Amino acid sequence: VVDPHGVGESSPMPYYIQNLAEAEYVVATFMYMRLVGIPASKISIITTYNGQKDLITDVIAQRCGWSPLYGTPAKIATTDKFQGQQNDYILLSLVRTKSVGHIRDVRRLVVSVSRARLGLYVFCCKALYDHCIELKPTFKQLLRKPDQLQLLPDERAPVTRKLGNKPKAAMVSMIGVTQMGALVAQMAAAAEAERAALEGGEQPDAPPDALMPEAPPVDDDE
Repeated sequence: VVDPHGVGESSPMPYYIQNLAEAEYVVATFMYMRLVGIPASKISIITTYNGQKDLITDVIAQRCGWSPLYGTPAKIATTDKFQGQQNDYILLSLVRTKSVGHIRDVRRLVVSVSRARLGLYVFCCKALYDHCIELKPTFKQLLRKPDQLQLLPDERAPVTRKLGNKPKAAMVSMIGVTQMGALVAQMAAAAEAERAALEGGEQPDAPPDALMPEAPPVDDDE
């Protein structure tokens, strides 16, 4: 994930490391998954630093807490605290952009990437981790998959299309958090309008801090 504002990782206090762009991308992906029908209880968000865990928790509260469309993930935790647990879908934030940090211990990475039953989504500075000798074997396997999110916004869970059958609509490749935020906002507006029509009520107004941040489009590595 490339920060459109060029900040990357930050540390408001010693050893308390955060990455706002990555947190926004993770939360936007959670919102997308909820909008296509994946239960919140089937999604967990894990990260390698307490600072990022707290930041993601705050962003979830701002973006999702006001709307019944989203709910909250089953768990937001550090990888160390999530050890021994699993979920169907895992969103993993590796945070660092300046140095690899303690994930250089390959045991931590193995724990991080082995928590998902159905889908693992890794958000990181690809160039940083791909060039780390200790992590190369694991990242070689991860990079067999696309390094950008490949989405089918018109398809809803549970998917009835059989494995191997081509989807009716074309795959949409996300080039960054800005594009992802715009897609989520569009889908959320449609979902809110549909829900309001069914209930015969008005759509709730999103608070200002619930809106996805605007930034110039950039190429992102997931």
